[in-house]
Amino acid sequence: MKKTALFLLIVLLLTVTCSQDNDQLQKSVRSYNALLAEGYSEMNMNHLMSVATPEQATRVYHHMAVLGQGQVKMDPLLQSIRFSKVSQLSPEKAEVVTTEAWNYRYINLQTGKAGKDLSINYTVRYKLIKESGKWLIADVTILASDRKDDSEELPFFKRPADVAPGSAPPAEQRP
Repeated sequence: MKKTALFLLIVLLLTVTCSQDNDQLQKSVRSYNALLAEGYSEMNMNHLMSVATPEQATRVYHHMAVLGQGQVKMDPLLQSIRFSKVSQLSPEKAEVVTTEAWNYRYINLQTGKAGKDLSINYTVRYKLIKESGKWLIADVTILASDRKDDSEELPFFKRPADVAPGSAPPAEQRP
């Protein structure tokens, strides 16, 4: 009887601990997405550093900078998120898989005019690491999306990222 009670107590403690870790992991992903959307809207990714590793924040910053070079600002809105997998791989590593619905509006920085809204659904894998007791987003991978080719509606996607707006195209593309 004592062994059964002790076993049940251990299982209960493990379940509570695992549930708390899952909650923390989900909270980290939610915070990341909120700060990501805010960073794109404000064209400032500094706050992302509080929930992501420097490497991940830098990757996102570079994407935001490319949009800015194209004189475009992205204003994203996370419409919904569903957690399909939350796995703690070790005490310091975890993986979360979500299904997310995002709405994007691209705004021309010169005119302030907003383009057509785009809605895209994604399946996303987040890799997290624990540093100083806090879960940080270390890598984000889009596993699947229903994104269609929107280059006709968003002409800045056609321009190579390293070509400044208004500059001559690369030599191999010149007539």
